[in-house]
Amino acid sequence: MRFLNSSMFFLSTALPIVVIFYMLKIRRKDTPISSIYLWQDLLQDIQANTPWQRLKPNILMLLQLLALISLIIALALPTISGQAGDAKNITLIIDNSQSMGTTIGGLSRLDMAKSKARAIIDRAPDGARISLITFADRSRIILVNSQDLNLVKREIGNLKPEGSSTNIDSAINIGTSIASRSKDSQVYLISDGCFEKVKTALKSPVKFVRVGESDDNVAIRTATLLENLNPPHLPLLFVSVENFSSKAKSILVSIYHNNKLIDSKQLKLKKRSMDSVVFKDGLLGLEAIEVRLSCSNLLKIDDSAWVLKSERALKNISLVSNGNLFLEEGLRAVSSAKISMVGPKDWMKDKNADIFVFDGFAPRSLPNRNFLVVNPPVVKSKPSVFEASGFERAPSIESLDPNHLVLQSVDLEEIKIARVKMTHIPSWMKALASGKSTTAIAAGEDDGRRAVLLSFDLRESDLPLRIAYPILLANIIDYISPAPVGKNLSRLNLGESIVIRPLAGASSITIDYPDGSRKMLKKEEQVFQDTRAPGIYRISQQVGSKVVSEPFAVSLISQRESDIAPADHPELAFRQTSKSRPSTSSVDVDIWRWFALAALVLLMIEGWVYVKGY
Repeated sequence: MRFLNSSMFFLSTALPIVVIFYMLKIRRKDTPISSIYLWQDLLQDIQANTPWQRLKPNILMLLQLLALISLIIALALPTISGQAGDAKNITLIIDNSQSMGTTIGGLSRLDMAKSKARAIIDRAPDGARISLITFADRSRIILVNSQDLNLVKREIGNLKPEGSSTNIDSAINIGTSIASRSKDSQVYLISDGCFEKVKTALKSPVKFVRVGESDDNVAIRTATLLENLNPPHLPLLFVSVENFSSKAKSILVSIYHNNKLIDSKQLKLKKRSMDSVVFKDGLLGLEAIEVRLSCSNLLKIDDSAWVLKSERALKNISLVSNGNLFLEEGLRAVSSAKISMVGPKDWMKDKNADIFVFDGFAPRSLPNRNFLVVNPPVVKSKPSVFEASGFERAPSIESLDPNHLVLQSVDLEEIKIARVKMTHIPSWMKALASGKSTTAIAAGEDDGRRAVLLSFDLRESDLPLRIAYPILLANIIDYISPAPVGKNLSRLNLGESIVIRPLAGASSITIDYPDGSRKMLKKEEQVFQDTRAPGIYRISQQVGSKVVSEPFAVSLISQRESDIAPADHPELAFRQTSKSRPSTSSVDVDIWRWFALAALVLLMIEGWVYVKGY
């Protein structure tokens, strides 16, 4: 604390005067009376002949002294130093992921974030430099050290929710790196906190400004077309819905084709729970289906999802196994491809296989096709790729990348596995789920060949008995199925990209957006990233007099974005080290009004005590 007008402390000389007043003896006039019986309490005062008396404890004196001290301090204009909202260099990191689209009373969390950002800018000092960074599934640097505050406000006003995940570490790295270059700097992170724990080291202090309150949301977690196991093998639509709210919900799940209602079913979900429905009627021959939820909740973008009839060129699956009914029936449930049972010694003889599924066996030479390895063998000698060296018993499985295509809408939390094998996997594969010391699920791509690993025996788990099983298998088949020439994934998450390859002889390439608009694209192989709106997109290529059209669906299916419960992040507290000592600006905050108010309150109390005669 420091004082802007310390000369006012000369008034402290008045403090002894107050004490002296209470030491003076009152002079009284002598008056003859008939008796002093009723005046015994005054005898002690009238016995002294000196003008002074001994100082006695007195509550009135104490209150007056405190009031005078408070008043003197107020007149000295005290201030305290705090973190400046008006540093010369301000870095704003604004979350514009989909959860920031949560809306209450017509105002979204992103609107609240924009308002708080503008307030920070408004109290910035003259000559301040503002850097603006946004983050969703990727970070974007909008402005660096801009002194045009109106431009910064316009850029903030243009922000919209995007992406299907939240990559916080990249944004923190960029923002604190910019701030650490200047001594007088401050970083503000404005978000609802719906992101994973920050793992990156802070290079500069970060002030977390949280927006949002409610967790009231339900979302589509899965929408997948399957085939009925029984003849005539008609299509089934499997839909799972999760209630992220802390209260029970009644939800109407409806499916549409070209905005025409096909079927509806009611779901009742307890708080923070998930359930599913299966639609069977009216699906035959439909190329595109929209799933809609009707329910009161705060985030609407995850209430719809689109499903396209798969156009994968998957006709033959080679199941290399000594017999696994769970795996065989599971594959038949999620794919119409022919399944050939092959022994481990004969798998290389199957020349018609589009993909291989290895169960309890790992080939020494990897196939030149996409493949799935389930329950790899344990070997005593040094294990080769996809062979195991031991077990981890009864692990709790943690999802490391729930937004990966293989794990989308797969809930691993309640799954029980007796043991997971310690499998040797190649460097090009990524662990998607793991136990304490083992990798349970992994996936990756090497030189155009995709592979998935399930490092446990399905028969030693309750996975085949759970809703997650057909979803996981459908995701795996979708991931490793070969795509026909010119074809892409039929479903994408918001913000994901798709590769567009021109057909031979194509004279033009156009893409139709869900809102009906159309854009001409370059006649070359390109990565299309403008998937910010949910719905059906269509790529059309003019080849001579023929138009070749390919649709793909974009939806928001993301547990992290749909779970809108705001969260605090104590790990953002900055710990200064000898290697990193950024100097941040401080501001003098006036607190004299609080001392003036204290003086007034003390005087009022003193008056009340005097009247009561204490």
